[in-house]
Formats: sequence, C-alpha cells, structure tokens
Amino acid sequence: MKKRTQQKGEWMAFEWPGVYYYQIIVPAPAWAYDFAKYTDGLSKMAIVHERGTSSLYVIREEYEEIGEQFFKKVKRNPGIMYVPLRRVHTAAQEIFQLGKSWNFKDLDALSDGELLKLHKSLFRWDQQLWCEGQIQNMLELHNNYLTQYVKSVVAAAFLEDKRSEIFGVLTTGAYQTITERHDHDFVKIVSHYAAYKKFGELEKKVNSFWKRYTWMTHGWAEPAISRETFLENIQTSRKQPSVIRDLVRRRKDRKTRLVEQKKIYKKFSKDNRKLVMLLRDLLDAKAERVDAHSQTYFLANKIHASIARRTGLSINQIRSAPQGEVKGILRQPDSAMLNKVWDYVLIWYEQGVPEKRMVGTMARRKFNYIKKRLPVIQETDEISGELAYPGNVKGNVRIILNIKDAPQFQEGEILVTRITDPSYVSIMKKAKAIITDIGGITSHAAIVSRELQKPCVVGTKIGTKVLKDGDRVEVDAEKGVIKKL
Repeated sequence: MKKRTQQKGEWMAFEWPGVYYYQIIVPAPAWAYDFAKYTDGLSKMAIVHERGTSSLYVIREEYEEIGEQFFKKVKRNPGIMYVPLRRVHTAAQEIFQLGKSWNFKDLDALSDGELLKLHKSLFRWDQQLWCEGQIQNMLELHNNYLTQYVKSVVAAAFLEDKRSEIFGVLTTGAYQTITERHDHDFVKIVSHYAAYKKFGELEKKVNSFWKRYTWMTHGWAEPAISRETFLENIQTSRKQPSVIRDLVRRRKDRKTRLVEQKKIYKKFSKDNRKLVMLLRDLLDAKAERVDAHSQTYFLANKIHASIARRTGLSINQIRSAPQGEVKGILRQPDSAMLNKVWDYVLIWYEQGVPEKRMVGTMARRKFNYIKKRLPVIQETDEISGELAYPGNVKGNVRIILNIKDAPQFQEGEILVTRITDPSYVSIMKKAKAIITDIGGITSHAAIVSRELQKPCVVGTKIGTKVLKDGDRVEVDAEKGVIKKL
C-alpha cells in the first residue's frame, strides 16, 4: 500500500453468504496490496468471516477514488488490463485441466503427501486466478467507470430508443460459459433421446454428460449435480418441448448478437472501440473465472472431505484454514483454534502495518470500529442500480440470502439477493427478474441474466435490506430502477 495522509469517513461492505474463510482470504492481498501497484491503494480494509459468510470492508471514498485513478490509466492505455486478463485465462485453463484429471479420482486412496501435492497445485492456480481477477474490480465492482464511459460512447452514436439494445449487444460475451455448453449438449441428448435408447447408447450418453457437467453449478460450497438430477431434467424437458425451443432460440440469438457486435464496433473511433471491446473482454474474463472457481471448489470439497476423514475434523473446520495451514492440520490439528476461526475471525490491513488476524472478543471489538462507520439504511419505495439486461416486469419479491433456501423460491418470483454464483442458476432460470446488492456489468448475475435474457438490475447496494418477501415491485431494468407497488 502507498502511504495516505487523508483520513476518510464512511465505510462500505461487500457481503458474500456461503463464502468460507479459506476462500475469502485468497483475494484479500490483492485488495490490500496489488491495488496500490496501479493507484494510491487503500489505507485500511478488513476481512470478516462468520460461520460461512464472508465480508470485505473498505472506506467508500478511497475505493471510489482508486477506481477513478485506475480508469484514467486504462483510458489512456487499455492494454494494461490485458496482462492480468491473460493470467486469469492461464490459471482458469490449468484448473480445468486439473478437473479433467481429478474430478472422479478416489482421493482417499492417495497418501497424505500425494493429497497435499494436489492441494498445492490446485491452490497455486486458484491464487493467481483470484488475485489477477481482482484488478478489474477497481473498475467494475460498486465502481462502474468503464461501463458508464461505454454508455456515453453509445449515447453519442445512437438514438435514445436504440441505446439499451446496442449496449446489450456490446456486452454479449464471446466466451461460452459452462452453462451454455451444458445447454447445447442437453439439447442434443433430449433431441436424440429415443435414438440413443433404441440403440442402447442412452446410459453411456447420460453418464458422459453427467461427468462433464456435474461441477458446473457448484459455486462456493454447494453439492455437485447428481446423475439423478440430470435424468430428471431430461425427462421433464421431453414432456415440455418449450424448454428445448427456448434453449435453441437463446443460442441463435447469441450468435446473431455476436455478428451484430462486430458491425457496431465500426461506429466508434479507434480509441473508443478499444474501450468498448475491453468491457466485453472483462465480461469474458469474469465468466471464465466464475467457471474456474466452481471447478476449484468442487475439487477443494473433495480434498477437504478426505482431510476431514483422515483427521476426524469437520469439513467446516477444514474450511477455516488458509491453504498454507493445511499441511499442519494433517500433522497436528488445532481444533480449538479452527473452531474460533469458524465462529468469527477478522483480518485487519493497514498501510505500513503488518496484517493482523483476530478471533473471538478481540475481533468483535475491532469490528465495532467499522460498524460505527457503516451507512444507516433508510426506508424507501424506490431503489436503483445498474442495467444488466433490459426489460420491464412486475412481480413478487423473494429474498434468497443463502442458496440453501432455494427450495422456497417459486416460479415467476423476482429474485433479490446479495450476489449470485453458479449455484444460483437453477433459481435464476425460474425468476421473472433478478436484483442484486453487489456487482456491476461484469458480475455473475449480469452474465447469466444476459444468457437467460431476463431483466436484471445489479449493484443496488440495499436491495436485500429495503425489500422483503412478498413485496410487489416493478423492475424497470432499462432505467435500473425498482419501485414498490
């Protein structure tokens, strides 16, 4: 961190339910130290983990300032973003290769040394994936400097009634997500189901399909998709042809948008074209990173489960250890400390001072300093955020703060959550619209909403705090506004 002399006031929170300590501790150094390689950096920040929910706290004005500083550099030279983006792509591809080799390997048959070797290899790439992936967050997480600039470029080149449509085309990613690949293969299996069954190939095809995609909606810590679930989805879709027609239509629409995208690029100056294309590339990098995280945590859960069986610890105790401490857990686990970390841990970062880990009473006392500086949420009948996918719908709100509550979600409700990950895709498909507290145009919710072509407003900051289950709302995603009715 570079030395700051000005003290700032209000803090802000990024809260991620279902994110464990071993996961949140990886990107933290990027925020604390790597941001300062490009900007003035943050004078203070904190990471808090409490029983399966992780939060990151920063001083609002500082975070917005460094985003603006970074955008000015990117605007002058968009190429500086492509170094971290290439490193994200490399790490993701290495993780996918590990998955092909290890997804169905019996880890209990490995020695401790062999298991640790796999763990080290996986999290070496996970660390690169996480840390390099955080650089774009200065632009597009709460901050949305690049998005706003691209919107201004579109506004200068197109009439008002075309701008949302044009922006939607420009933010259609070229990267084919694991969900899109799944949908393509799903259509083939359902379409050729009778033929596969007739020639005795059905079981082989379904098994191959299941093994290829079982980890796709894993998210932070959710179970993989079972073979039975895949079979159930196939049988349901055979009875409801509209499901397949919708998947085929969305695939064709995406191809059309990518062709149109190239034509639209020609409308902009050379310098503006670079920035418009950079936003699309950030979307692709984020989508690939989300897929790679799902693969990582699918493997990590298998590793942690094997370590738990070897040590007699619970899997949540294992999740309470950073990667560097796993070797020590296998040799001599400290159950008492792991329990304290699981219950409540705070990591404090400050310029010029070594980072400090606190647990228990000391951690909660330190958090009071932050809590007093967080904004007070005011009651309101209208909230706003960023357009992720256009549309205007009315419906009833369903708040989902933890994916374990997914069974409560009903078809046609409006999903309101803090942030989504791949484990949310099944309920996102049922939703009439999607609203999130956290994220910008490159967030998981934004990417999936464009794939599903569902109205989506991201980055409302307070959606889950001012809305409640059953509220009747109107979502005007084109304007990024949600109104209580």
